[in-house]
Formats: sequence, structure tokens, C-alpha cells
Amino acid sequence: MKDRPALLFLFALWFILLGFTLHAKSALPVTAGHDNTIVIDGDTIQIAGDVFQLSGIDAPELGQICGSGWHPRHCGLDAAYALRKLISLATPPITCYRIHADVASCIRGDEDLSIDMIKAGHAVAAPEGSFLYAPAEAPLFRRVERAAKASNMGIWGSAFSTPWQWRQQKETSDRTHLLDPTCMVKGKVTKAGDRFYYGPLDEVYDQLSVDPKKGERLFCSDDQARASGWRRAGQTNVKSGADVQR
Repeated sequence: MKDRPALLFLFALWFILLGFTLHAKSALPVTAGHDNTIVIDGDTIQIAGDVFQLSGIDAPELGQICGSGWHPRHCGLDAAYALRKLISLATPPITCYRIHADVASCIRGDEDLSIDMIKAGHAVAAPEGSFLYAPAEAPLFRRVERAAKASNMGIWGSAFSTPWQWRQQKETSDRTHLLDPTCMVKGKVTKAGDRFYYGPLDEVYDQLSVDPKKGERLFCSDDQARASGWRRAGQTNVKSGADVQR
């Protein structure tokens, strides 16, 4: 067929244009009011089908405890509730600008949520070279972290392991997650076989029980749940396990 090369060319051109269109669509900012923004933990939120890790920061995991002796603090839960308070008090909508598919810089008015969490001592700046940073973002986040540390804000007022140290310790531990009270993320399997995970800030959390016989389990962090192939109900920006490791 003489027209076959032309048809193949048109098909290839259509495919390229479709790719550009999808990329442009994924790069558009996502905006939502506080009523439509779900806080998963101290550095992760969900807006409709998108789950975003806040850029440039790492907050204590939900089950993480800071301090020692007579003064332990549930700093992971503290961070999650602090982020939810920041969002719930926001009069302007939250706008998230994607850095990667599941990492975003999220703004409320003129305030960056990541900066606010570091200022209050509810999160630390991500390690140098982390993919969580937008270009040229790291030096600013480091300066804010130093100021929070000098003022003993939040977690800086007590002993603590960095979130990545805590996650690594859990990953290398021989303890069964079902027996570990600090592994607070519940993985549930639906009748249709979908695997969703839930955290303590979800309204249905206390009503859920985990049945290992159905393939259900506990996770020590939302990162671990996503890396294991589980997702949030309604989530569409799902990535492969290796891609969600920080």
C-alpha cells in the first residue's frame, strides 16, 4: 500500500502529540479547599486522586516516638495533626505544583506548607541530593531547619532519630509488624481484590481490623505501603515500588 508510510507517520505524530498533552496535563497545578484535602501523615496529603509527598521535607512517621525516659512524645502523630491544622485553618485554597509525579510544592496563600512544617519543628529538611527537592530549594530549607533547631522547636526539643533512620531500622527489624504497635498503617483488601492503606487520621481507621488470612497487614509507614504496591482509595497517581522510596 502506497499510503502505508504516510499512515505510519501520522500515527507516530499522533502518539507524540498525545504524550506531550498528557505530560502538560500532569504538570498542571492541583488546587483544592481544605475540606477536600486529606492529610495522611506529616508530609503526605491526598487531593482527589493525587497523593503528594510535600517537597523538601521528611516528617516523623505516624508511629514514631521521640524523646526518651519519662518524656516520650508521639512526634509522628503530632506532625500529622499539625499539618492537618495548618490546612484546616487555610482560608485560601491549597495549590500543589508537581516536581515529580508524586512530589509537590504545596502552597496556602503565600505560605509553603513544607517551610511551615520545618519552622514549627514538625519535619526536617530532606537529605542532600534527595529527589524531594525542587531546583535550588535545598539551601532555603536548610536555613529554616537551622533556625528551628536553634530555637528547640518541636522535635528539636528532644532526642529523636531522623525519619529515614527510623524507617531503615524498621525495615531491618525481625519483629512482625502485626506485633509492633509503632506500625500504624493498616492495609486492607477489598472483595474486589483492591489493596488500600489507611492511617490514624482517616475517619474509618478505628473501625478497621487487619486479617492476615486475607492478605492484610500493617505497615510502618505510608512509604512502605506504597512501595509494597498498596494505594489510597481513589488514588490514580500510582508509581512502582522503587519509585516511592525516598
